Amino acid sequence: MGFVPFYKILKFHWFIVSIDRQSRKSSTFVKDYYHITMNKKLHKVHDTFVKNLLSHKESASEFLKHALHQELFRHFDLKNITYLPGTYVTKELNEFISDIVLKIPLNTSKEVTVSILVEHKSAVDHLTCIQLLSYISNAYELQRKQKENLSIIIPIIYYHGKGKWLFRPLDKLFADVPKAFRKFIPSYQVELFAVQEYTVPQIHKIAETRLRAAMMVQKGQYDNLVAIMDYVRVINSLEDDATGNFLFTLFVYLSNMSNFEKESIIDITNHLTTEMKTKSKTFIDQFREEGIAIGIEKGIEKGIEKGIEKGIEKGSLQSRYEFARKLLLRNVPLEDICELTELTLEEVKGIKV
Repeated sequence: MGFVPFYKILKFHWFIVSIDRQSRKSSTFVKDYYHITMNKKLHKVHDTFVKNLLSHKESASEFLKHALHQELFRHFDLKNITYLPGTYVTKELNEFISDIVLKIPLNTSKEVTVSILVEHKSAVDHLTCIQLLSYISNAYELQRKQKENLSIIIPIIYYHGKGKWLFRPLDKLFADVPKAFRKFIPSYQVELFAVQEYTVPQIHKIAETRLRAAMMVQKGQYDNLVAIMDYVRVINSLEDDATGNFLFTLFVYLSNMSNFEKESIIDITNHLTTEMKTKSKTFIDQFREEGIAIGIEKGIEKGIEKGIEKGIEKGSLQSRYEFARKLLLRNVPLEDICELTELTLEEVKGIKV
């Protein structure tokens, strides 16, 4: 399936340690590889899904309506949202978050920058405030370097994890510091959008159909109260302009949910309206063509099993190339790189470092 067996990871760990027992960084390759193979694919799926969702101005506007306090939201001119290219996320922060950067004019003709940060961590980290401080600082520094007029950065955390996410300000990390020193602690605010805090009935009341469907799917990843018919209801309610590529992305996301079986997706599609089944069929066929078919129609599961495996291998190929590149930079023998990454010698030799 494209993953390195665990005994090979242990073997590689011994190999690195035997080369440099004094290096405390010797085990980082094992951690890096484990992280890549087990987490990176899921992070990419989450990123693609959320970015596809919020690339639609109607969805972004509805999202902001729920994510921001009303006293902030009422100042925005949401008809003129502009998506900024690039990112404020540094290489060091890329493991934890990704961002979608919006420039939104205010009713007073001024502009602010809204950064929607997609949280990668499934568990709550109370030191996130330090990472976000780095993000905000980098955003202002980039504005300065690009000689832009400074725009206020409003960070919004889009959190779809299981645990309750409670932002802990930086000053809370220094509770025992005398009051006279607290003025030296940076202070900033973060808005939080936590999917799991919404109940199923509340999600059904979300006005914009893409956001409604996305939240239901994300909530269902950890909440058993989300029933098959809840998925059916939100998918059937998607408006005509909310289908297309988003519907494809929605099915891909469902197929990658750890608690979601192929049979459940088949059950969902069996309950879709005739119109939605017709629209969905196009994307099911596209799944097959890309080798990641999920067996939505009855009677085809066995026939596409090999296609599923090929799709997973294809999805992990980029991660293996990236890991191989790290090994090349450390002058690890080519034969060992081939064994660890399951790439051919020609493939490894073709990697630019």
